[in-house]
Amino acid sequence: MEEMKKLAKAGGYQHSTHPKVISLRDYYIGILLPVCYLNYVESAEKHGYTENWRIGVAKDVTQMVDAMLK
Repeated sequence: MEEMKKLAKAGGYQHSTHPKVISLRDYYIGILLPVCYLNYVESAEKHGYTENWRIGVAKDVTQMVDAMLK
């Protein structure tokens, strides 16, 4: 959990991902996914996990990035 918090504060994987190698969409997903994942885990620890929660987090991040790129 501590590693995820450090990663989220650092801005995701932006420091280790070269944007010319992957699409801009994938680059943004790599930045946002750890932050959204951490937020969900912190919330789920209080309220409980739902079935297939990881898929929900991935869909939320993808929709957020798609909206940003419009």
